[in-house]
Amino acid sequence: MDWNFNGYSPVPNIPPTIYATAMPQLLKQSGYFTVHVGKAHWGSQGTPGANPLNLGFMVNVAGNAIGHPQSYYGKENYGNIPGKFTYNAVQGLAEYYGSDTFLTEALTLEALKSTDQVVSTKRPFYLHLAHYALHDPIQADPRFVQKYLDKGMDPREEK
Repeated sequence: MDWNFNGYSPVPNIPPTIYATAMPQLLKQSGYFTVHVGKAHWGSQGTPGANPLNLGFMVNVAGNAIGHPQSYYGKENYGNIPGKFTYNAVQGLAEYYGSDTFLTEALTLEALKSTDQVVSTKRPFYLHLAHYALHDPIQADPRFVQKYLDKGMDPREEK
């Protein structure tokens, strides 16, 4: 069996991918409002599976082909540095640029916003919230680290 390095595809005959209809697409077809927020990484850059909107999600915040973010810090624009392109820069969170909003919090806030709208209409919805926090770069949220250091945590473990 060949290595499937391009991941998943909702479009047939994209080598080498796995072709299937995604669950969000089935839910969308059944009347659900479908939202993806955060890490996607289902298909390689340039393939249909890289964009959650191709998989049946009606809203996509910060999801694309990347596996880990450039930065978890709003002060660093989550890696979106003018004049310095990187695939790992997290998109769709410009309202938090320059702020103290940690990436995990920004994604959670966006997920809440996306559900507020649909809950008020009483429409069924599917929210896929996938935090990047399990991936490097390992960066601590400065709001919470000090309490652990004060309790004796080794500073090398703060991240």
